[in-house]
Amino acid sequence: MRFSIFPRFARSILLITSFTAISPCLYASEQWISDIDKKYQYEYPDLFQKTMKVKEYLTIWAGESELLEDSSLALKEVLDTNPEFAPAYVQAARLYSRLGMLSGGKVSDEALQVMEKLLQAALQIEPDYDYAYAQMVYTYRKMDNLDEAERFLSLAESTGTTYPLLQHEKAKLLFARGKLTEAMAIAKAGYQKYQQQPDIALAYVETIIDCTRRLKGGEDLPEHWYEIAIELKPENAWPLGNYASFLFYVRHDYALAAEYAEKALEIMDYGMGKYTLAAAYYGMWIELDEKPGKKDEALAYFQKAISIYPDTDKHLKSFQKSRKLFKIYAKLNNYNIKVKNAKQDLELGIITQEEHDELISTPYNKYTQ
Repeated sequence: MRFSIFPRFARSILLITSFTAISPCLYASEQWISDIDKKYQYEYPDLFQKTMKVKEYLTIWAGESELLEDSSLALKEVLDTNPEFAPAYVQAARLYSRLGMLSGGKVSDEALQVMEKLLQAALQIEPDYDYAYAQMVYTYRKMDNLDEAERFLSLAESTGTTYPLLQHEKAKLLFARGKLTEAMAIAKAGYQKYQQQPDIALAYVETIIDCTRRLKGGEDLPEHWYEIAIELKPENAWPLGNYASFLFYVRHDYALAAEYAEKALEIMDYGMGKYTLAAAYYGMWIELDEKPGKKDEALAYFQKAISIYPDTDKHLKSFQKSRKLFKIYAKLNNYNIKVKNAKQDLELGIITQEEHDELISTPYNKYTQ
């Protein structure tokens, strides 16, 4: 069997991606290997070692493109040497889940289709491969094909697997079905069981957070679990960035949101972190702008937001969806109108380039409505 794991779109992603999206729930088990894997470990120790190095890279990955590049090269070498090496196909599927990552924990349709084919290839070689079954659960769940995901969950369970994230997938499926109390119970049990393995525990905690945010008025507060997520992986920017986003959009604590977004960006420079920090700065701009004697301080935050993330249209689309963010939306929209008018005046020769640059550096001028 020969299957190309590097179609054109993936090669392009490796070259140009800046990993601007956040995906909260892509994790792998740290120490666990399948009984099927052990067979390959015994028969092909060198190829197995290379494949497990890829597994490690994908487990610790937090947006670093070089880890994906190294993983791609290693898997290509393994499969060029032995096209029947089933564990490499499973890791290639995990690689594509990172390559195809989108915002909000989604994976691109193109990447999911490749993942499905890679896992089918693994199962054609090893029909009882529990790890491949488990990855199929994840793949079909991301496709929103819950029936097929549940079928593969049953197949994985029928093997008697000890894969530590299978219960996490079960919790995610229950969550998708709206069975939040059951999902929460499984996720909490998983967290309790794997507290000493941060990558695994974090997956369960992220599911707990999803449940607490949906189960409003419950005894669990999302803040508590966001803090646990950060404690589990303090070197990972994403839990910090996720908490910052929650503080901005749900709690409307703009100063604290900015604090956590800044911490995330200190660890890793990524697009969604910049987006969240700019949003928090816009919130601080509006809050200070309404206070006497705070206009200069407010302007400083506005200018920082524009500098960090110049694409105001993306923020406007987001702010427009929330009544609580309407003040930010209205004033930022006025600024956008001013920028367009200033650009038109520049093109007509009504103002100079210097006047244009001065106008767009502040939301306060004759164009502001």
